Amino acid sequence: MNIEAPEHSAHSETPLANALINLSKSNINSFHTLPLSQGRSINTSPLNRKYQQLLGEHYLRSDLTITGDNFDSFFFGKQAIHEAECLAAELFGADGTFFVTSGTTVSNQIAIDALCEKNGRVLLDKTCHQSLHFSLRRHDAKIDYLQPAWSCSVSEKHMWEPAELLRMVLAAEKERDPYRLIVLTAHSYEGVVYDVPGLIRYLLENGATTTSFLIDEAWGAANYFQQDLKALTAVRAGRLREHWPDLKIVVTQSAHKSMSCLRQASMIHYCGDANLAARLRVSRFRLHTTSPSYPLLASLDLARAQMALEGEVLMARSTQLAAQFCRQVGELLGPNSVNAGQYSSATFPYSHADPTKVSVNIENLGMAAREFKEFLFSEFNVYVNRITETAVLFNFHIGIDESAAHHLFAAIQSIVAKRKIVAAPSCSEGFIIPYPPGVPLVVPGQQITHAIRKKIETIQRSGVHVFYA
Repeated sequence: MNIEAPEHSAHSETPLANALINLSKSNINSFHTLPLSQGRSINTSPLNRKYQQLLGEHYLRSDLTITGDNFDSFFFGKQAIHEAECLAAELFGADGTFFVTSGTTVSNQIAIDALCEKNGRVLLDKTCHQSLHFSLRRHDAKIDYLQPAWSCSVSEKHMWEPAELLRMVLAAEKERDPYRLIVLTAHSYEGVVYDVPGLIRYLLENGATTTSFLIDEAWGAANYFQQDLKALTAVRAGRLREHWPDLKIVVTQSAHKSMSCLRQASMIHYCGDANLAARLRVSRFRLHTTSPSYPLLASLDLARAQMALEGEVLMARSTQLAAQFCRQVGELLGPNSVNAGQYSSATFPYSHADPTKVSVNIENLGMAAREFKEFLFSEFNVYVNRITETAVLFNFHIGIDESAAHHLFAAIQSIVAKRKIVAAPSCSEGFIIPYPPGVPLVVPGQQITHAIRKKIETIQRSGVHVFYA
């Protein structure tokens, strides 16, 4: 893969990370809080070694609580934190960005608090994350749900129809009770990507008067650097304010899901006026922990700089590796085994597929997806999270390189080779042992009949491991 990296730019500067590195070099005696900072409370502890192994000296030294002029204020930043947030806003194309160290669950709560009116009518995409559902309930919102109109029985991928979205919005307009807020998912876990700028334009051009949109883009931060997806990203919808100046768009991102930052590192981007910025700032002050993690903040700064410097290169690699994997698996298991489920582009004109999310149907292997998942982990050190009854989802994020992709395919080849022992009536060359109880079902030289194959399938569906030795 010969992909040229972009030249160094101002976006790749790391003011927050630099400030924290410099601060961590100082031998500070803090009489404020955080006894663990710089490892002082564990210097003579018998647990010191475990702390060092898990966290490392540099992490311990950077996990400080120094605010104000000596570093910066998280809630009222003017120095390093503020500079890092401004660089993030500029890179993603937002009017402003807020860092969050309590996860996107809290980011969503902050956004709802800033946008949702008491007892206001809200249109909510039913496939949104639970945090949005719970938060709207706490605000006593009058919620109408946009229901999925299509689902794939193999991958359990869901989509709603843009036409139904428009119908619901226009019906609310006709009732003279328009939606005060529309909440949509931009990118699903399974890889459904919606054209958010196109959808918002579609609504506004067809009579919608709603001007407040909250877009859950938890899985989509890296899409801004993917050639085929960046035009679909939520912050791009902010450009519509040239024609609809009252438009307010808030976008939440679980940055750690697709960028090189620590767990719970999240960003809130907004496109709107100063009043929207003020409301978001007040909401963050109300809901965010008053003890934000400095290492998490610095990791956001570093991750943003990395994407500015090499994001397009990394996303191009991920896309190419996923495409190569699809070809290999298609040849191994059959073309219908990869990314099953088709939908009409006429019915879903604003829906696209994330090329880095690959769903593999393993039904022909005669084993449950749960067993396949556990076998990948126990035998090959390959971890996957999302499975259905018959499919496994592989996420080719920027941390997957050529070596990891090759290892994954080799693992699947090995599993397939072992499964071929029972592919047709034959004499077994080894043992087939359900565990528990660990008693051989088939021994070397035994004829594998159709009845035995069906029994193996039944055992596997029950969740019992079947080993081939």
